[in-house]
Amino acid sequence: MTISEKELIKLISKNIKEKPENININSKRSEFKNWDSLTNVRIIMELQNRIGKNKDLSHLMNFKNIKELLKKINI
Repeated sequence: MTISEKELIKLISKNIKEKPENININSKRSEFKNWDSLTNVRIIMELQNRIGKNKDLSHLMNFKNIKELLKKINI
C-alpha cells in the first residue's frame, strides 16, 4: 500500500498539532516545536498501521524532510 503526499501531511499535522497548510513536502522536523522524537515514533507507528503491520518501518526513523519520508514509505 502506498500513501499520498496529502495523506502523509494530514497524518503529520494531526500528530504535531499543526495546520496542514503550514506543512509542505519540503518541511523538516526541526521546523516544528511539537515534532520531537516521541511524536516521530507515533507517526511511524500510525504509518505502520496504515501500510501493514508486517512491514518493518524502522528505516523511516531518519529522514531530512517529508519528501524523503514519503519516498521511503512508497518504495
